[in-house]
Amino acid sequence: MKKNWMVLISGILMMSFIMARGFSFGETGLSEEEKLQTAVAATVAAMQPSPVPATLAVPTDTAAPAPQPTATQPLPPTATPLPCNAAAFIGETVPDGSDIVVGTEFDKSWRLMNVGTCTWNSNYELYFADGDKMGGPSDINLTQNVKPGELVDISVPLKAPGTADTYKGFWKVRDDQGNTFVNNLWVEIDTKAKSLINPDILLNPDIFKYILKPTPIFEMPKIELPSF
Repeated sequence: MKKNWMVLISGILMMSFIMARGFSFGETGLSEEEKLQTAVAATVAAMQPSPVPATLAVPTDTAAPAPQPTATQPLPPTATPLPCNAAAFIGETVPDGSDIVVGTEFDKSWRLMNVGTCTWNSNYELYFADGDKMGGPSDINLTQNVKPGELVDISVPLKAPGTADTYKGFWKVRDDQGNTFVNNLWVEIDTKAKSLINPDILLNPDIFKYILKPTPIFEMPKIELPSF
């Protein structure tokens, strides 16, 4: 409100100044009415508010936020699949170095566990591979199906050679497609001459008991063996 009064007073003073100039300098050609109109117009123009210059928007340099590193999640370990055919050696009869009288017939047996994913059927077979055959067959089929996790006793009939010496024969197991998957089976004996003191005692009967040796035939996952 005070500002408006100041503007009005300034306008009146200016009009008075203009009229005085018109009268003092003897301006001609303008009537008194025209001089008054000119003074009024000048006063009104003086009372108009001055335009406020527009404020220019200054662009700001807004930097994009830096990407945050993302944590890399470790991948879960990949489980190694079990093979179709795999065996673990559990025990045997007639341990290495057993004394057997020459010409004596005996059975050598191996106890195996199926630690693969396939069932062994009666077309799986034990076969002679190398060394001393000791009168055994070239091959012999399994007599039963063996599911994963089950045990089986594989036996082969043999005969101690007629000469006192050390003999060793190697045997293997293959599947119904002819693929060998058990390699490290053998029988090793020392043949002895018949006893002159008691020829009826041919050999130690304890050798036909199973000697348990839970040693894997090859590297396999750890398994819990059943108790006997």
